[in-house]
Amino acid sequence: MLPSPVSGWQRLLGWIISAGTDEGRVPIGRLAAVRAEFVTMLDDLDPGRTALLRQRISKAASMRDLWHLRSDVYAAVSLRHSQTEAERRVSSLNRHFGGRHNR
Repeated sequence: MLPSPVSGWQRLLGWIISAGTDEGRVPIGRLAAVRAEFVTMLDDLDPGRTALLRQRISKAASMRDLWHLRSDVYAAVSLRHSQTEAERRVSSLNRHFGGRHNR
């Protein structure tokens, strides 16, 4: 059975409303550690080409912000290495987001 459009909209609305609550649930130290891990995934890439992404990662204010940066990490890694390597690295990052990446 397909989910009703209303339930999908309700989930989306709930997600939007909860946008500012990640900081209350995630200790600042953990957020900093996850940011550092995101940057580590870019260590072997050209710093000039990834400077903006590194800056966006360092300024991420929540786990939700980092969640959205996964695709940028994937793109940068796949351009330098391969899609397989990008998938491996992003898969490693996904563990920080609980079941969210399975939805």
